[in-house]
Amino acid sequence: AGASEWLVGEAAPQGTGRDLKEWLAGVGLQCGKTKFFMRMPTFTAVEFMLGKVLKRAAVKIQAARRRAHARAQFAAAVQAYRLLQRAVRCRQARNEAMRRRRLRAATRLQAHARRRGAEKARLASLAAARCFQ
Repeated sequence: AGASEWLVGEAAPQGTGRDLKEWLAGVGLQCGKTKFFMRMPTFTAVEFMLGKVLKRAAVKIQAARRRAHARAQFAAAVQAYRLLQRAVRCRQARNEAMRRRRLRAATRLQAHARRRGAEKARLASLAAARCFQ
């Protein structure tokens, strides 16, 4: 339904300019050569429709601003999360490297102790062999 139907409940007539002028006068509008005049009820109805349109536009603008703000907050939160995650993973990697260094050192100590024990056993067997000769 167009604005004219909302104002008076019927569409503007199709036909001569005279019919249109009569219809406009009945609706509360008058067209001059350079100006457009409205009676108070018509003006009130047009202002009401304008207010609805402006309110809808304001709501859309506010929603767009809230959306942009929420996106910016989300991006900042994601960046902070990634920074925290990177720090935790670096700490875990350092701990794992230290654990492996300690394990490698323990393995070397064990190998050294086994070599020393094996060398002692070999020397003892050589000494025993010399005694029996």
